[in-house]
Amino acid sequence: MEENTQIVYAHPDEVAELAKAKPKLRILCFHGFYNNIEVIEHQIGYFKFIFGEYFDFVAINGPHEIEKVYDQVIRDKFAPPFFGWFNRETRECRGASESIKYIVEYMNEHGPFHGVFAFSQGTIMARIMLKFDELE
Repeated sequence: MEENTQIVYAHPDEVAELAKAKPKLRILCFHGFYNNIEVIEHQIGYFKFIFGEYFDFVAINGPHEIEKVYDQVIRDKFAPPFFGWFNRETRECRGASESIKYIVEYMNEHGPFHGVFAFSQGTIMARIMLKFDELE
């Protein structure tokens, strides 16, 4: 991660105080497996409605296009292409290294970000990124 990037763990009351700061705090959003920006925008819609005054929610697609989408609701409601952060079709975790590199490059180019919001497989990637920061 960029040298001036810092991860801060805060109590919800502290977050509320930080949220009053201007400009808005930026939250990087990671979707789940076989999802895309459109899906996560739908999932976080209520949060944007409630907290949009304080936070900018920035969603990104995972770097790996997923051909086979098993969830009929996702296929019917949202337009492809769909993406993932790593291949979960096998027991091997293929593609995670590429995703980490992709996220770091995205954060360096489009940051700073003050927090993360994630669903499902995206939560795993968000936790990996937080762990890397702890190790530095």
